[in-house]
Amino acid sequence: MKIVISGSGGFIGHRLSEALFKLGHKVIPISRELLYQPKELEKFFLTEKPDYIFHLAAYGNHSMQTDEAMIIFSNLIGTTNMLLASKNINYKAFVNFGTSSEYGHKDK
Repeated sequence: MKIVISGSGGFIGHRLSEALFKLGHKVIPISRELLYQPKELEKFFLTEKPDYIFHLAAYGNHSMQTDEAMIIFSNLIGTTNMLLASKNINYKAFVNFGTSSEYGHKDK
């Protein structure tokens, strides 16, 4: 199967890419820059026609990533661009990942 992965350079995305590749799937990474180019992203999906889309790209899940505008842009706009760009292809599933960082810092 053909699988597209955003965030493949991160810890989980890299491990997921390796595991899927070892299972014999064709794994195609999406660059972070492409997430912010809706027309190019749509062309990418129409060309690649993946069976599955895994969206792991995020900003704000590391303590040094504190730019609130970038958090909104990356996580909300990037995800929206992925969903809109892939709406015209016939894929089996769109899997959107999150992290425990979404819950904020806990003292206890």
